[in-house]
Amino acid sequence: MGNERQRPVAGRGAGGAGRLLACVGLLVTAAGGAAFGAVTAAPATAGASATTHLQLFWSGQGTGGPEIGRASLDGDRAAPLAISRTALGLAVSAGYAYWSHESCGTPSTIGRVTLDGTDVVTAFVQTTLASGWPAGLATSGHDLYWANRDSGSISRFDLDTGGPGQPVVSELGRPVAVAIYAGEIYWADETAGTIGRAALTGGAPDDTLITGLDHPRAIAVGPTGIYWTESAAGVVGHAGPTGTAVQPTFVTGASRPQGIVVADGAVYWANVGTDSIARIDAGGGVPDWTYITDAGLATGSTSFTFAALTVATVGQASTTTVTSSANPSTAGQAVSFTATVAPATGSGTPTGTVQFAVDGADLGSPVLVGAGGTATSVATTSLAPGNHAVTATYSGDDTFTGSAATVTQAVDAASATGYRVASADGGVFDFGGAPFEGSLPGDGVVPARPIVGVASAGSADGYWLVGADGGVYAFGTAAFYGSLPGNGKLVGDVVGLVPTADGHGYWLVGADGTVYQFGDAVSHGSLPSLGVLPSAPVVGMAATPTGAGYWLVDAQGGVYAFGSAAFLGSLPGLGVAVGPAAHDQGTAVVGIAATPTGQGYWLVGADGGVYAFGTARFAGSLPGSHLVPSAPVAGLAPTSTGGGYWLAGADGGVFAFGTAGFAGSATGHLSTPATGISAAPAGAATGPGPAETVPAVTVPAVMVPAADTSNARPSLRPYC
Repeated sequence: MGNERQRPVAGRGAGGAGRLLACVGLLVTAAGGAAFGAVTAAPATAGASATTHLQLFWSGQGTGGPEIGRASLDGDRAAPLAISRTALGLAVSAGYAYWSHESCGTPSTIGRVTLDGTDVVTAFVQTTLASGWPAGLATSGHDLYWANRDSGSISRFDLDTGGPGQPVVSELGRPVAVAIYAGEIYWADETAGTIGRAALTGGAPDDTLITGLDHPRAIAVGPTGIYWTESAAGVVGHAGPTGTAVQPTFVTGASRPQGIVVADGAVYWANVGTDSIARIDAGGGVPDWTYITDAGLATGSTSFTFAALTVATVGQASTTTVTSSANPSTAGQAVSFTATVAPATGSGTPTGTVQFAVDGADLGSPVLVGAGGTATSVATTSLAPGNHAVTATYSGDDTFTGSAATVTQAVDAASATGYRVASADGGVFDFGGAPFEGSLPGDGVVPARPIVGVASAGSADGYWLVGADGGVYAFGTAAFYGSLPGNGKLVGDVVGLVPTADGHGYWLVGADGTVYQFGDAVSHGSLPSLGVLPSAPVVGMAATPTGAGYWLVDAQGGVYAFGSAAFLGSLPGLGVAVGPAAHDQGTAVVGIAATPTGQGYWLVGADGGVYAFGTARFAGSLPGSHLVPSAPVAGLAPTSTGGGYWLAGADGGVFAFGTAGFAGSATGHLSTPATGISAAPAGAATGPGPAETVPAVTVPAVMVPAADTSNARPSLRPYC
């Protein structure tokens, strides 16, 4: 444990042999220091990533007996720790306070108490190991060091293995204080009036840094130098890290100063004469003599005074996790965050507060940690589209150190709510921002074969319908580029139409996997051309954003990739049996849709099951929502951002998931079953369209937030 900066007193004469011994130590765990009270300042406890919970500790005497007083560096007092014997030296490390007791001149022991006060061990280091009267204490890593006043040595004890105690430095006079800093151990020798230094590895003293002191009582060392107290002279001294530039009267007028410590840019010391703890900036200035008053500093017999002082990072380590009420969310959606604080090890219930912040700016005021260790932020609707760093910072309390956690909140842009549903007779039903541009019944046209799909053109105001015979019907700004009957081709069932990115062409796909291209659509192959017979009828097709590739899907969830389209997985490849493979047409796959980036795709089943592959986001499904559609699902249409999607049932029911907005359904308005759904491109005009546009009043769709995918397989998020 490294002690903080403490300044050596300028050499002054040895003066005063036979002066009464005043044993007063100040301990701060974070810098290196100790002596009849060490001063150290320990680094933050591992895992306590937020607040460093520093406390001052001093040897005290309460109404119930010996104790270790405690206060924050702000001066706020905490409950003292009851101990069995008055502390002469103090050190705090890893959840324990160690003390040497007051049996001057006789073999003694070193005690230990947990920082929650529940376990007090009077003789943690046995008498035989601590012979020679242990005075000042210090810790470094897993080792405890102490000054043996009577034997003129410094010893080390392994806190992990339990010893035995090993001499580190010998042949000293009467060392009363020790401090550790930067791999070296420092000590104050009261009879020699010196401050010395040696390597932590031990051996004979190799450096006497400061001489001519008057019975130095305590020592602390840090980046700004060495500090010590001289009780009889009433001064605090300071010198540079190597003992140069000695200031013997860094502070004057102190009342029997004893323990000293450096922490957080300040020097603290115990004034036994006024029962107080004073403070001064590490660089000097005017002391705050009443930093802590009525400290209850321990006093011993007429021959001895005890006021060890230290400062340490204390508290049981905590861990904090933070979750979002909706992640991802949509711009404008109310989102709150919940932090859960728990002990990193062991048991207990943290109290205190949690401060939430978004991208570094506080979100509301600190929130009290309640039962179960949780705290929930205020809700916010102001998150802009994009990713946001949300941090929950736990303050810590008298038992637990602070900690923090961060979650990335993804916010999608609000998707256009427009979509259109097509029925087998060519009826078109537009909702939200999707404008109505016509339908076959409205034009008095009866298709030769049932309509099997609808696809929106590149602009907001156009769409195509496609029949099972390959007939294509263009509306609005969608241009007609050809059809199979128009080309004199008679084929089996066509199952869908997919437009090119610019809307200047389209592909048709047949149940046997044959692909037909029109306009600027380019062929990248088909199943018959490869001699591949699908294991079940092909039911859908989706293209990459550039049109350089496409996927086909069959009723069993088999996926076939062509051109630049990447194969990202299939249901048979994952051992998932649906449709014909499961002898259950109610679960058969009925369609496929690509993500806006082309790096993922969704499959949808007749039961409303949704399967997400690659980067496709699983936002929910009907089975996962414990819903059974009243008619088989006919298709899936994603939003323009991929943050959600709509499902359409054969009865015209529409179900919205994720960021997809519900704008109505066609239930009760169909003459023939619905066979497809298509999203209106971003920028579609708003307001109801003419003719067959149906107001959103029937069978409300179920809005389902993004589902829990904790049971998801790699690349696949099962629908239930």
